[in-house]
Amino acid sequence: MQVISYELKDWEYREPEVYVDENGELQVRYIGELKKIGPITLLYRVGFDESGKVVHL
Repeated sequence: MQVISYELKDWEYREPEVYVDENGELQVRYIGELKKIGPITLLYRVGFDESGKVVHL
């Protein structure tokens, strides 16, 4: 098992809003002002088999 990190630089984000459209289907729209977040580091726990293939995320 290994922990792998990945850094996102200058990430931008808008708040999602879920609503039901006129056909009764769920839709997503993004509201509000664009927010700049970052840098942000994501951590992943990954397992490998003997041949180096990913077997667990």
